[in-house]
Amino acid sequence: MSLSGTMMATCCTRITTEVYTKRMFQLLLSAYSTIGIQDTALFLGMNEDDATNYVVQQGWVVDPDSRMLTVKKQPVKTEQKLDSSKLHRLTEYVFHLEH
Repeated sequence: MSLSGTMMATCCTRITTEVYTKRMFQLLLSAYSTIGIQDTALFLGMNEDDATNYVVQQGWVVDPDSRMLTVKKQPVKTEQKLDSSKLHRLTEYVFHLEH
């Protein structure tokens, strides 16, 4: 493998790792309100110190005595834009079902 091939493989591995970490973080965010540091590290594929630093940067709170992390939930977006054509189609569909 040439030097550029090695660099490309390293870059692809780094990108894949970052995508995996972000996806696992999102899953942890949606699944837990608290989680142990050891479990977090396993899920994120990091050592405990790196995992703790990563999630603390995202706003999570660490309790060093219990070795637990409190997840900072993201605000839920409930605002939706109404598209009049979709609303019209839905109205026609419901009307059709009722009659």
